[in-house]
Amino acid sequence: MVSAIDYVLNPLLLARYSRALKYFPSDNFNFQWLYHGSSIDKLHNICLKGFYKPGQVSYESYTRNKGYYGYGCYFSNNANYAYHYYADQRSNQILLCRTICGKTRTV
Repeated sequence: MVSAIDYVLNPLLLARYSRALKYFPSDNFNFQWLYHGSSIDKLHNICLKGFYKPGQVSYESYTRNKGYYGYGCYFSNNANYAYHYYADQRSNQILLCRTICGKTRTV
């Protein structure tokens, strides 16, 4: 059940996102609005610092486990799936993120 919807925009992360767009050919963009679910404390950290990537310092200690396909940031086009992804559903939250996916495949 949805209890609240907040709009979060971090100007520093938006600037970093805008800079990243320069590395993608204009005809190869694959933008998607996808959901990411986790605990409220981890999502708060994501809103402040962005997503950690494999290879960054403390990435492995930040993630709970390797996930089904290994370390990485997992997103879904299904809000319900993203919400239930995190085990402790008492503190679940989801983010709706504009992502640059590049080439994707359905598994």
